[in-house]
Amino acid sequence: MRISTAERRKAPRVPLDIEVNYRVLRGAGAEEQSYRKVRSKNISQYGICIGTYEELREGDILHINFELNGREIDAFCAVIWSDELKDEYEAGLEFDFLGHYDAIFLIQYMKSVLTGD
Repeated sequence: MRISTAERRKAPRVPLDIEVNYRVLRGAGAEEQSYRKVRSKNISQYGICIGTYEELREGDILHINFELNGREIDAFCAVIWSDELKDEYEAGLEFDFLGHYDAIFLIQYMKSVLTGD
């Protein structure tokens, strides 16, 4: 039985359309060391959803970085799910390692978006 996206979520997500750079560290494509540029779909304090033109598999480990409100965020993530859409793939990434200050910044960002502050 497939678990719905809503059931998998630990925290609220907010829409986010920004450029994200990622590199596969473990999994298919790990031998290619270049970063790829993709767009985000949404974000939470626990992870980010991205759209890609290559399939990422559950369990792949990625290094990502992106800029959010003028702050560069750098994180290591695990691919939790991946779905094939009409002309791209969508992947849910869970932050495995996010620096302490980046985590606080992300929580404050989420709070401000969700409360409208």
